[in-house]
Amino acid sequence: MVVFEDGNEKEHEIWRLNNETTVFIAEMVAIREAVNYCKRWQIAKAIIISYSRSALVSIESLEENRKFILGIKNSLQDTNSNVLLWWTKDHDGNKRNKRADYFAKKATGKQEIDFYFCKTKQQRKTKVRKNISQNWQILWVHSSKGKQVKELFDKVDEKRMLGEFYLNRIITGHGAFITYQNRFFGKSPWCLCGKDEGTVEHTILKW
Repeated sequence: MVVFEDGNEKEHEIWRLNNETTVFIAEMVAIREAVNYCKRWQIAKAIIISYSRSALVSIESLEENRKFILGIKNSLQDTNSNVLLWWTKDHDGNKRNKRADYFAKKATGKQEIDFYFCKTKQQRKTKVRKNISQNWQILWVHSSKGKQVKELFDKVDEKRMLGEFYLNRIITGHGAFITYQNRFFGKSPWCLCGKDEGTVEHTILKW
């Protein structure tokens, strides 16, 4: 946070947040501390400028119910200052923005963490999905089954989880394909054309 008065830089405060903290939460912390600064020094009129449009919208929203954000809204109501919240475009070359960027980067170099936040629900969900996908891939690579499908897809992807009956038959090589009939029912593996075995590839692309 950088404080300007009459266009001149007056002072600054920096805080280190834990690495898991989102940009949104970091912006909310900056706004909260700016409000606390106004209350602490009994500043009569102030403008708090933020890069985060989503943070400002959350503070303005009547439907917002997150405890952390409600605390900021209550602080704004409790202060005797006339505080306005403004949005500014990030990296627009403004002197104030450059100074804010400078101190934000400087804060990341602090050893001591000033504010610690647990991972958000979305971060936890993303982590779980990533772990599931990684374990799924390991099982897929080391499984002795699904050789037909592995020739088509060497990497797992939930976007390819299809429920279409006939398409899945083609992908897995099951059903009426001659090689499948040979493997499970002892029928001749040769295609009716007599040129090759009746694999999925031969049946669809060459016969």
